[in-house]
Amino acid sequence: MRRSSLILALATLACTTPRDDDRRDASVALIEQCTSQRAGATGFDDDLDGAIDEGCPLFVGTPMPLSELHRSSSPLLSPWLSPDKLRLYLVKSDTGELVVAHRRSRDSRFGAPVLVARWDDVPVVAATLGSDELEVIVATPTAALARATRASREDAFGPLEPITLTIAPPHHHPSISRDGRELFFVTADASGLFLVQRAVRSARGEPFGPAEPALVSDGTTNQLTPSLSDDGRTLFVSMNGALASADRLATGTFAAPVLIGTLGIFPHVDVRTREMFFVTQAAAWSPVPSATVWRAPICRDGACAQRTIECEGGAPSPDGQHCYVAIRTPLSWDDARADCEARGAHLVTIASADEAAVAVFLQAGAVQWTGGFDAREDAPECNLAIAPEGCAFAWIDDEPWLYAPWAAGEPSNADLLATGDANCAALGADGTIDDRACDTALPFVCESERAISW
Repeated sequence: MRRSSLILALATLACTTPRDDDRRDASVALIEQCTSQRAGATGFDDDLDGAIDEGCPLFVGTPMPLSELHRSSSPLLSPWLSPDKLRLYLVKSDTGELVVAHRRSRDSRFGAPVLVARWDDVPVVAATLGSDELEVIVATPTAALARATRASREDAFGPLEPITLTIAPPHHHPSISRDGRELFFVTADASGLFLVQRAVRSARGEPFGPAEPALVSDGTTNQLTPSLSDDGRTLFVSMNGALASADRLATGTFAAPVLIGTLGIFPHVDVRTREMFFVTQAAAWSPVPSATVWRAPICRDGACAQRTIECEGGAPSPDGQHCYVAIRTPLSWDDARADCEARGAHLVTIASADEAAVAVFLQAGAVQWTGGFDAREDAPECNLAIAPEGCAFAWIDDEPWLYAPWAAGEPSNADLLATGDANCAALGADGTIDDRACDTALPFVCESERAISW
């Protein structure tokens, strides 16, 4: 929504108090005058209940893979965005750990995931948090739900405590509302069909009340990975691999789910930032065979088109999330690093053969610096035969060192064209890298983030 329209809508809300008799029939979803679905259109809160175009069709824009989260060998599940929109919590499905990725702003990319919690005796299958980020509810491999708490975001989570529900296990795919009162989870009926259930409690820490079906079932379609939008008005769910949404009725229950045309599981939607996170399996673009976390714009007012920002004087990366600019003046690695930082960028980091190909093209095949360096203070003789992990090399932007197309015999800690230790990584015309003496003067490519907000 345009800012002017938002201010107008908020001002109207502030001056008008909706009465009970202004509400629609409680037996149907709230319906407004749906905004014409055209680029740039904005919606209005016709019934003055604080929501725009509820009951109108949902539109999902073009998804963008969060490649920065997948420079890790672990499949990532259960994306959950913090209320300030800066932290994305996920579960490493192969280790059962809870991790979090940070971003500086809504326009920034997420950093590499870092560990939040590990329960050695019980690995986690899925996880969900409340708005204070002090309680986490998880599903375990035994299909039981449990919870853990912490005193602050800087503290570690305590041990897992079982959650008692009125419906017998198995319980799968928990999702807690922002206020921590509504718990959604999945269970199977007598025929084996998976259905979404809902249980309510009076406050955080209190026991949950009786569970009851949250969504209408057609008797044939599995309902999996439920997630309540941050405003509590829409429940998102995966139905046989396709994402669907159900609007909350005035009675507090939900209407029948409606497919929104995107394949995926574990949807998480923030209506204020109008972004959806979800998971697909083993997308072809990923440099490692893992689950894939995607981000897509989502809206009801027809203004979902992603903003396009060109890379001025450079070229976009294959995943569309970075800009590359070639600097042909040869500099030492340290001076090249400083030059890129002065441009608000960093020396190029390589996570795939496609990324290497772009950098090679921009420098017309000339040997160039990358953002790779030996991270040890005192780097001894380094050879892959005795150090196959990559000789402690690291990327300058803290991305995991996973893609390392070393040339034959490299890294050797030797530079035939210079003396001294070879602790900095250079990219050759064939897309391979080798270690060079850091004071060697080479051209380089600077890499910066593209603005990816919408």
